[in-house]
Amino acid sequence: MDVIMPKETGSAVRPGSGLGGHVALAAIAGLLDGDVNRRLNHRTPEAWTELMDVAITLIGLIEPAEREFLISDLRERIAVHSGQGHAPLLQACGALLFATIRRAAEDATAAGDAAALAAALGHLLALTVREVYDVAAYQQLLQDGLQWFWDDLDRPADILRDAVGDAIIRWAAVDQPMLALMGSLGDFFNFSVFRFEPSPVRQCKLAMAPMAALGEAMARSALPGRPTARPVPTRGGVIPVGYLAMGADPKDALTIPLGHIASILTALPGRFRFSVFAWGNIDPVFLDKLREMGAECHEVSWRTLSSFVAHIVEIERLLRHDPVSVLISDVNYSLPTALFARRAAPVQIFLQGGMAVWPVPNLDAVYNSWGSDPVQAGWGEARVQYFATPWDLNALNPPVRPEEVAREGASMPQGFRLIGTYCRLMKITEPFLRAVERILLACPDVAFVVGGSGDNPSIRAFIAGSPARARMCVVERYVSGHSWGRLLELFLDTWPLTGGESVRETLAKGCPVVALHSDEMPALDLQRDPALLAMDWDGFVAHSVRLLQSPDEMLAARRRAAEFAGRWADPTTFRDFLVNSIEMLVDERRPAVRAEQAAALLSLRDAKLEGAAARLMQEQLEAAEALHQALHEEEPRATLPNPTACPQSDPRSREFELLDEAQSLLHEQDRMAAEIGLLRQEMGWLTRELDRTRGSMRSFLPHYLPRLSQHVRKRLWRGGPRADLG
Repeated sequence: MDVIMPKETGSAVRPGSGLGGHVALAAIAGLLDGDVNRRLNHRTPEAWTELMDVAITLIGLIEPAEREFLISDLRERIAVHSGQGHAPLLQACGALLFATIRRAAEDATAAGDAAALAAALGHLLALTVREVYDVAAYQQLLQDGLQWFWDDLDRPADILRDAVGDAIIRWAAVDQPMLALMGSLGDFFNFSVFRFEPSPVRQCKLAMAPMAALGEAMARSALPGRPTARPVPTRGGVIPVGYLAMGADPKDALTIPLGHIASILTALPGRFRFSVFAWGNIDPVFLDKLREMGAECHEVSWRTLSSFVAHIVEIERLLRHDPVSVLISDVNYSLPTALFARRAAPVQIFLQGGMAVWPVPNLDAVYNSWGSDPVQAGWGEARVQYFATPWDLNALNPPVRPEEVAREGASMPQGFRLIGTYCRLMKITEPFLRAVERILLACPDVAFVVGGSGDNPSIRAFIAGSPARARMCVVERYVSGHSWGRLLELFLDTWPLTGGESVRETLAKGCPVVALHSDEMPALDLQRDPALLAMDWDGFVAHSVRLLQSPDEMLAARRRAAEFAGRWADPTTFRDFLVNSIEMLVDERRPAVRAEQAAALLSLRDAKLEGAAARLMQEQLEAAEALHQALHEEEPRATLPNPTACPQSDPRSREFELLDEAQSLLHEQDRMAAEIGLLRQEMGWLTRELDRTRGSMRSFLPHYLPRLSQHVRKRLWRGGPRADLG
């Protein structure tokens, strides 16, 4: 291989590099600058591969401080070459850009430097669609970098939140969005908002635009004319209900609603049929228990499927084999977003137990456990109903484990009465800590402890400056809530993102909970002791101090906590709500679904009629062509270009080809039953139309042949070697 050295080093050489980095930058600049690139633009693919191998090796010699400049320089070149159509140079710059970012990301992960990794991935996320020369390579590089944050959920994924959100909006604008890429970005964005933002209202504001764009993009991925869903059953018939379960493991709090819903619906086989599509956290033993109840369970997880698109195709296939009238999702991640946006069932319900925002198309109802504002959450015209599952006291208050209690107690301040909370540490806000400080200053025999996963430096900073710092402790790890609920004398609920399972666990053990009303989660007030629910921080502090300074008040509060938990354990109210709600939603949607089905049948009829007309026209053209060939079969046929033929290019990725193929097959299967009656009606009409057309042709062609022969001679042979043919 002949190595082309640059005539000039160009702007890519920066002062401050080591000798190796200086030479490497100069060589890369020479590869891409001046009239060198015009020579390289005509190289063979093999030569390009050799040059790229050399250039990528040179990237390893560049000092980290110089990578930022190289990345900026390559992006400028990509913008220029994409506008001028220089494909080889565009590919070369893209490959070098990806190699540079990958090297920066590898160095950052090796050093455990979240900020450096975020900076490297930020360059990747900032690329426009035109700047990405290889979507598959882009997606793989991005997934490799994001995986580092997924591997440890306490790593600060929120530093990439805005960049990922902007990338979602940018990629969602593509006519045929890349589903696997969109799914990966959507899940990471959802995680980065929910896990690290303590305000539910702010979660909605941050997530609204990217999640709306994601839903619209997923909706566009459905085939045009595809029937939206199977029709709902007739009134009084068995209603098939499906449940998209990210949580199908008793260790996951998301699984709690699934267990209650399954026990209710499977106990009413004459009214409901229940199916579970488990795709996230799965415990096979738990699924077996659901099967014993009478549920149909499908495991469609990352363990069995290799890609996001495969998940969509497989679940849609299962839904056609096991059709449901109602589909419930326990989360708003990318997979349920795709299925809801593509209308997987006639009635689609969001069981909201986590982040509330979900501006997804085709959302029919929301079971609103927080009392979130439907407008802020982007639920559109969906029917919103309050939702709260009964409390399973056996799960909330299991037998004491003395060794675990002793181990957890050893991590807490000794010699004090203990108050505190356990949660994701990002839920601890400064107003909450100031209220705790006031309580401690009023009660010198009390210490405060907070434990949980996550990294919240503001807690440590507040404690360091507090006059009560000697009695404030933070345990930065996952802690056993069941043991903490037995060690704490008083549980302090967080704000504005209030507690869920932690509050229920604590109350079930007879430990009082002092809470502050949250306008952002008002429905959870119903799961608090009214006597200990404050409307402001002064009331929060007053309730806490009164209990800590009055043994009688504390004893009464402990008694109320146990009684309160017992009332919530009664499943009657929830059972009545669930059954009535599902039947009502199906009844409400029935007219709309029938109208959609009628429109789909009309569309099919129109398509069939258009197809029949096209076939008749084709028969006429073929007949005319046959006559022309018979007239001139002794003459060599000229090869003429077909003006209607043009090369077809498919810009879609392989995932879209797979998805379209699977959709087409499933769509055709779905349509066949609906088409049979229509085709029978059309058959007589088509037969009569074909007979009429053939009769017309027989009567018409004898008059038309002389004119056709003359016309063909003029059009095909004018000016040719047999122009005198008479």
